[in-house]
Amino acid sequence: MGKTERSHQSDIQLSQPSVTFLVCEIPSLGAQQKGANIMSFWSKVNSLSLQEFRPGIKSRAEIGDRLIMALMEIGPGKEDTGHEHPFEQCGVVTEGEIEMFVGDERQVLKPMDAYFIPAGAFHGWKTFDTAVKILDVSVKQG
Repeated sequence: MGKTERSHQSDIQLSQPSVTFLVCEIPSLGAQQKGANIMSFWSKVNSLSLQEFRPGIKSRAEIGDRLIMALMEIGPGKEDTGHEHPFEQCGVVTEGEIEMFVGDERQVLKPMDAYFIPAGAFHGWKTFDTAVKILDVSVKQG
């Protein structure tokens, strides 16, 4: 890997692969039909209408043949103590703050901070006194 590539990597160094969160069973609003060549746009992401996904978590998702893109709003005081899965996951915080961990590394993410979770890595998160919104992308399972 060259110096240019390294400069774009996160400061977080992983000793083991990490895991994703909140994936696969997100209700879709305007989901794509398999094989359809339909493009979907979301304007003003933080203003999108969201539906209840789980207690304290609202979401909106676009589900393609291979990817799921979901905007999630996670309420204050929520926590995922950790999980893992066999696919990569990434995203960006659009509003609020969230503490995330991947393996042994922890970081508080703020608006426009991004994360990448390698396949198989143990990971999780917790919110603070206010809600957080994240735009999350993962591989569709099944």
